[in-house]
Amino acid sequence: MSYANLGNLLHCVSLISTLIYTVLVLRFANTESGIFDQEWVINGFCLTNEDIPYWSSHDLCLYYDSVLCFLGWGVYQKLRNSHPQMKNADDSLKFNLLGHLGHGILHGFIAYLQYRDPNRSERMPGIRNYETVFQMDVLPQIIGVFLFPAFWFGLLKGVLPKVSDKNLVMLSLLVSVGQMPFKANQNFMYVQSILVVCFTVASLQLPQIEKNFDYFAMAFAGMIISFVPWIECMACESIASKVGGHLIFDASIPISLVSAYVASWLHFNSTEKYHKDAAAKAKKVH
Repeated sequence: MSYANLGNLLHCVSLISTLIYTVLVLRFANTESGIFDQEWVINGFCLTNEDIPYWSSHDLCLYYDSVLCFLGWGVYQKLRNSHPQMKNADDSLKFNLLGHLGHGILHGFIAYLQYRDPNRSERMPGIRNYETVFQMDVLPQIIGVFLFPAFWFGLLKGVLPKVSDKNLVMLSLLVSVGQMPFKANQNFMYVQSILVVCFTVASLQLPQIEKNFDYFAMAFAGMIISFVPWIECMACESIASKVGGHLIFDASIPISLVSAYVASWLHFNSTEKYHKDAAAKAKKVH
């Protein structure tokens, strides 16, 4: 099977997994269903260390996302533009790392609102996002108005690197407003479903000539990332909480993407070296 067909198959697996996850969360993310881990149902995240200042899952996501994105950026700077067939992988990693850094910063903002805001209110799983916004003080509201679309722009740029910034700004505003009617414990599902659908549809529409090894590698990384939410929502207390709760998902993104990027670099450079060596041997024979 070609790398193009393998990549297409993996993208479809990611999409199906995410759509099933989305339907189940919309239908059964409540304490009565018994399908999801009860700790996860309360927040829509698997949260740990909430009683330890600056050490909750949201705080850990900020710290680890920053470090992993910094390290990933170093790998990108070292390997970028090293092979013409890695142009898509170069753009994908660059924008995904920048978007994921913004994702980590938003976790830090959430940590402030939930644990350090003196006027914070008690969390209620059934509360809508627009209700949460109306309960905020003026300063957090102002910060949120700018931070939220910026968060979406960064993430969408990572999965849609070929879309113009102007169109991404409009899309970011649209999905930001679209998130307002959802419940607090549905936010992660909303973000995940939007990103996976955008990434999958855009990837499947690439010209056949651009679907080489890096297409397959990035599709494989995307599939791994799409499976991690299942661990978080089904095994929060038994597995995810042992490794930072929601951190298990956040860390999987840069680790999977950078691994796919390095694998692509190794593949293209080893293949190129093989062909050069073969050509040199053939020249000696003649």
